[in-house]
Amino acid sequence: MAQLTEVIVKALKNLGGKGTLKEIFGELQQINPSPRTWPGEVRLTIEANSSDSRSFKGEDLFRRDGNGVWALRNWEGKKSAPPSIREVIIQKSVNYSIPDSIETISSYLQTIKEYREYYNPASPGWVEYIREFFHVMGFRTEDLDPRHIFLKEMVGRDSVKAIVGILDPGKNFEEMTPGMNQESRLLTLAGQYNVSWGIFTDGLQLRVINYHSPRGQGIFFWPDLEEIIENQKLERFFPVFEIFSAIKDNRTKLPPANRKQEHVTIKQPTIHRKLEPTEGTKYPEQAIRVILDNVSFEKYIENSRKMRVRPEINERWLTRIVPNDLQRNGREGAENYLAVYGRGIMAPKLIQLALKAEMEGYPEMALGFWLKAYELDTGEKVDSSQYPPLI
Repeated sequence: MAQLTEVIVKALKNLGGKGTLKEIFGELQQINPSPRTWPGEVRLTIEANSSDSRSFKGEDLFRRDGNGVWALRNWEGKKSAPPSIREVIIQKSVNYSIPDSIETISSYLQTIKEYREYYNPASPGWVEYIREFFHVMGFRTEDLDPRHIFLKEMVGRDSVKAIVGILDPGKNFEEMTPGMNQESRLLTLAGQYNVSWGIFTDGLQLRVINYHSPRGQGIFFWPDLEEIIENQKLERFFPVFEIFSAIKDNRTKLPPANRKQEHVTIKQPTIHRKLEPTEGTKYPEQAIRVILDNVSFEKYIENSRKMRVRPEINERWLTRIVPNDLQRNGREGAENYLAVYGRGIMAPKLIQLALKAEMEGYPEMALGFWLKAYELDTGEKVDSSQYPPLI
């Protein structure tokens, strides 16, 4: 843990003394890409070394610097802003027993949104986003099989806190019949591993079940999870956070179940490629891979252009690509960039690098990034000689 703390301090210094959890984690990965560190582990380490956190138990190295931002304690900079009027109203109106501050919970919601913007529901990497959601919520994940994940304590004991059933994106949760199919399987696993909590999610909706509650009183359902995250609806996120706090703390007293969502307006999720069931498909990753295999390279690029370029990509362009003049070396420049900085890189970031290269007027370099992104998303290599530089 001490070694991780030192790397976080170095990452913050590289960022100018402060940054969001997403920025800190990104910089940490550049400093020390191996071994793999979970985002939730980084957050817990920061909180354990900040007197601004209820989890403080180490050195007072970090401080909060506004909503979702952490800074070095002894680094000169802007002091934390006081709670907004909206935060005070929320804090007084919410009846959930959450020990964390409004600012802390808001930063979790913001971090989840930042991860969401990197992933596409129609990509095989979507399952990774689901894992990151649970990491932010304070859990370590461990795969049981391609459809089920264990949630465990981030640090400490190895006990299973909950079992997650992963569903195909866009599935109608209301059509799930209690005791049948997926629910029956999850209930069986919960009994086998002596777990009180079962969770169903496709990353867009969330359903949580407490198996030790009287029938119908331990079901919590958020069909609008995607909208809560996208629009940063803190009031709606509070009960989600409360349930996961209860799971972590083995709490028996639960808030009222919300199985019926009569006044919720569900926004259609952003899915760039239509998902259709395929005969013989067993797992969601396989279903998605089959569909992507049938997407041409040109169509893949067209669908991916809806993604926006994030600020850190602009920063990477100015500090890593331009100083080394990689943009003038076309596809070879993209390959050289990936050879140095591409360890563990995923398709969403490659897409943004391709879009940035196009914006700057270097279509040949963009093509190099597009080819690698397509290969990661579909598992297929494209004969690049068939494609002239992009315009």
